Amino acid sequence: MSRVAGEAPVYLGVPDREAIERGVCLYLLELGPAPPARGGRRGPPQFSVCYLVTAGAESPEQAHRLLGELVFSAMEEAEFDVDLTPVPATLWAGLRVPPRPGFRLRLPVRRERPAAVVHRVRFPVITQGGPAEAPAAEPQPLLIRLPLKED
Repeated sequence: MSRVAGEAPVYLGVPDREAIERGVCLYLLELGPAPPARGGRRGPPQFSVCYLVTAGAESPEQAHRLLGELVFSAMEEAEFDVDLTPVPATLWAGLRVPPRPGFRLRLPVRRERPAAVVHRVRFPVITQGGPAEAPAAEPQPLLIRLPLKED
């Protein structure tokens, strides 16, 4: 985002008047489950975050251009999901700010696991078994004696 925002400040939080008028605002809307790992292998622990992204500038034209560049930049990232459906009016009312153009951006957050330490074997492995000359014992039938029932 900062690569696209350039000189515009990036705010984290509610898109208040200062953030809306001059900069990019990222408001964390929700946390959610991450999509399952591909290939069935267990990956690093992860979840997803969803941000409301808005932009403002000195003029409406500059704000629209900045917002468009942010959308295109996010669409180029394979792991980002851009949601361009209109933001519900109830959300704007809950934030106590007037409605304005924006989009939702969902992306994964993961914590990489440290790589497992693998120790290399630096000497030949010797295994020992039983004596090679001893023949294997023949299997013997199992005899079970059951008590007879007396009348």
